[in-house]
Amino acid sequence: MTATNHTASGILIGTLLPLPLAIPLALASHFVLDAIPHYTDDELNKDPKKFMKYLIIDCGMAASLLIATIVLVPGGWFGLVLCGILAASPDLMWLPYWLKSQEVNKKEYTNIFEKFHHKIQWSETKKGLIIEAILFPLILATISTQLW
Repeated sequence: MTATNHTASGILIGTLLPLPLAIPLALASHFVLDAIPHYTDDELNKDPKKFMKYLIIDCGMAASLLIATIVLVPGGWFGLVLCGILAASPDLMWLPYWLKSQEVNKKEYTNIFEKFHHKIQWSETKKGLIIEAILFPLILATISTQLW
């Protein structure tokens, strides 16, 4: 799942639930979303320049959501931004693997968290972009109905 959709889902959870409860559920939402078929492109993953462009665009969109939340929800942005960041944060664990994949010797997943996170992503295809493209406006519409 894209960082954009993870972030938007975390913000949505923050709008629907009180803050103490929303925090662990925003984090858990990451794994729920990763279990849904979603986008990946093996060619993109093999080309570091294309992957970096994709990553910059995706992270830029996620950051824009966080900034928009700060601007549009001046009184309650902190919890929403926290939930958005937590919902996307488990993907930070992939960075060392991607860096290592650019080398000859690839690292294996060593701990139970890494193995679990890898295993639940059972369907990553180019067609997964359709699901992500449908999911994003639905999440944004739901957030907007909750906030305004």
